[in-house]
Formats: sequence, structure tokens, C-alpha cells
Amino acid sequence: DSETLQVSTVFRGPFPVLARYTGSNDVGPRLNSFLHEALIEERVPPSCAVVLCPTRREIDSVVRLIDPKLKPKAMSSSEVDLSYPGVMILTMHSAKGLQFPVVAVVGVEDGHLPLPVRSGIESSEHYSRQERVLFVACSRAMRRLIVFASQDRPSPLIAGVSDERWEIEKV
Repeated sequence: DSETLQVSTVFRGPFPVLARYTGSNDVGPRLNSFLHEALIEERVPPSCAVVLCPTRREIDSVVRLIDPKLKPKAMSSSEVDLSYPGVMILTMHSAKGLQFPVVAVVGVEDGHLPLPVRSGIESSEHYSRQERVLFVACSRAMRRLIVFASQDRPSPLIAGVSDERWEIEKV
């Protein structure tokens, strides 16, 4: 929103990346290249990177996508260990209040983010909550951010993303 864009930041860096994928097999290679490149360019160890997933369900499959040299480890909100020497894989909710130099957000696709509305919950309120969850996930990045979004099942949460402030690429 315009109020957020008017905030003066301490750091300047590259635009965040919106990586649009067609198949889930496309995510792994691009995720690894992003992590390796960002860690080298920022001159930080793997412990300065985090991959954020919408729910716990995606975490185990994401761990298998990441290069073992980066020592990926799935952590629940009660197990977050900031001293761990590798890349942490957390849910978006678990990362609230934390910041990392390098952040990758995965699973931004219809049916995953936003999650389907459960009965008894007003859809506009549910959508607003899901929008805030994505905002919190993206705002965990201090220097580098990539968001993986499905091309075939687009999330309405990224409908307003444009190349004015994002680098948009097809994976």
C-alpha cells in the first residue's frame, strides 16, 4: 500500500523477485540458485536464510528440494533455533517477529495461500487474514526476497504485483 511504500529504509538492494512456476518440479532448481547466489552476494552463511511455507504440510517436501550443502532443517514454531548453522524451513506464522537477510516464500497458489475458507468464517475476513500472513512472510526479508507463485493456479493475493517494484520471472 502507499503508506508502506513511503517508509524510508536503512538498506537498499535489488527488487524482490516473483518467480512464477508452472510445475512444482521447477521450484527446486530456482530456489537453490536463489539461495546460493543471495548468500554469496550478501556474504552471509546459510543460517541467515529461511524458506517460509504457508502450512506445515509443505515443509517436508521443501526440505527435500534444498541442496544438502545448505543443511536445510524443518522447524516448528516451538523449535526455532536461530543458532542453527543451516537454512531453516518454517511456516509463515512461525517467522512472525523474526528477520533474516535472505528469505524465500513458497506455496503462493490458489488453495494453499489463501487457504480455502472454512465454514463459519466470513470470506472477506479470511482473505484479509491470509493477505496479512503473506505480508508478514515477505516482510521478514532484510536484503533478499523471492516469492514462488503458481502460474497455473494463481493466488489472488499477488494479483496486484507489478514489475514497477518487483522483478517478475518465469521459472
